[in-house]
Amino acid sequence: MALNQAAAKIELRKFMDRNFGDYIGDAIDKQDSIDKSISAWKNAFEKCCEFISPASSTLTTALAEFETAANGMYLDPTGAAFQASCAAFASTLGTGMTGYTATPPADPFIPAGGDPSNPELSCDFKAAQMVDWLKTGKATNIVTSVEEDWA
Repeated sequence: MALNQAAAKIELRKFMDRNFGDYIGDAIDKQDSIDKSISAWKNAFEKCCEFISPASSTLTTALAEFETAANGMYLDPTGAAFQASCAAFASTLGTGMTGYTATPPADPFIPAGGDPSNPELSCDFKAAQMVDWLKTGKATNIVTSVEEDWA
């Protein structure tokens, strides 16, 4: 069980890389752009965390939390709504780590950088940032009191 950067990258490429075989296509209007963006990030989180350790029974609920919170992100040019969406996702994901007291990542997730002229590398960079951010989450075993990083 582990976080899956490669799977997250694929989901981001479907949205961001016109040269990718599974590219979902250009947005036809603003709402389509919003929907595709939310879906891409949601799918990237899902694939990334499918086999997270410690295992979480609340992945589906966490994804719904992300989607609900993310619907406001295009009304907020500061990025705070996206960061709040990611925080809601991680917090809910942590509550499903049965047998552990989870502490989600404290810092906001701010995917940035990458080379816009190379969408594949840019998506890989963002997926790596996602994994690195999630790995800052902690889980303390309620029996042994041993703390471990999310992995």
